[in-house]
Amino acid sequence: MHPRLGTNHLSLLIALAEAGSVAAAGTRLGITQSAASHRLREAERRLNTPLVRRGPTGVTLTEEGERLYAFADRFLRELSRLEQDIERTRADGRSLVRLGQ
Repeated sequence: MHPRLGTNHLSLLIALAEAGSVAAAGTRLGITQSAASHRLREAERRLNTPLVRRGPTGVTLTEEGERLYAFADRFLRELSRLEQDIERTRADGRSLVRLGQ
């Protein structure tokens, strides 16, 4: 099974939720408004559902967008933490093994 969305889509959704507009989200991510819009449309197409409501003053997340935002926030924080652990253990010259759920 292969996920339909990548970390680039999840990062955009977080930026959209926090910034409130596609242009501002793009700026946060270092991409153009056009690229951010394209990425958003691609995510919505891949999931076959709208993730944001577009309005005259910006965007707000749909219910599905909110669900994905909550997951994306947890997932990307945990991924970042794992990457830092790996970098630390490599710098120390030792291996880290975690067991559990």
